[in-house]
Amino acid sequence: MPFLERQSLKLHYQVFGERAANLPGHDKVPVLLLHGFSGSIEQWRMAGMIEALQVDHTVIAIDLRGHGQSSKPRSPQQYGLQQRLHDIVEMLEHLHIPRVHLVGYSMGGWLGFGMMTQVPQMIASLCVGGSHPFHDSMAAFRQVQKDQPDTFIKAFESFIGEPLSTPAKAMIVQNDLQALTAAAQDREDMSNVIPSLNSIPVMLFCGELDQRLSAMETLAQQLTLPLLVLPRVGHALAPFAGPALTSAVKAFLLNVSATQTSSF
Repeated sequence: MPFLERQSLKLHYQVFGERAANLPGHDKVPVLLLHGFSGSIEQWRMAGMIEALQVDHTVIAIDLRGHGQSSKPRSPQQYGLQQRLHDIVEMLEHLHIPRVHLVGYSMGGWLGFGMMTQVPQMIASLCVGGSHPFHDSMAAFRQVQKDQPDTFIKAFESFIGEPLSTPAKAMIVQNDLQALTAAAQDREDMSNVIPSLNSIPVMLFCGELDQRLSAMETLAQQLTLPLLVLPRVGHALAPFAGPALTSAVKAFLLNVSATQTSSF
């Protein structure tokens, strides 16, 4: 199980599709997958995204700090935006990867916008789902005390604006809820990134029932881009929309690869 260890923090990652890296037509720029809040690398595996993308790309997936197999600090001071972005940059430098196609969902998409504000030269394209660069409050989690899974689930449902299924609740409470509560920091406004998004290929997607749909429609309008709306799903289930999503992301990345290759 590969880790990047830095100071007292361990970041778990996995790399897929390496065997295909030398095949003709294989995109030399890897795909970086960043999961959502309370998720992990397993989220992408369950969604079928890794299987769909590793045929044509090397795929790197990270358990972000506080999640999955990575370290889980329990202090809110350990979850600043700059610290989280530094984790991602250090991971890519550790793997000697100068540039990636970034695919992020929810929190992962927000971090994708952050990467564009800090290290835009590392982003070849950006695919974001269920997220936007405008301020997003996580105040619901401020009432959560340790060892209160029911209160945490209520806060989570309030944050995403929809009820969670029983299986989703069971998966979420398996996390370190103290670490997740510490990680539940307000997502600061990064709307100043919007002009720079015109410099790279961008794909946006959102569940039809997701309360963030309106903000994502605003973003798409400002970028004059289409927004893929996944029917009959909200925030929690959009990543698991199956081929409606995985095929669209795969097609987007293949088109980006072909375009960027032909421009050299």
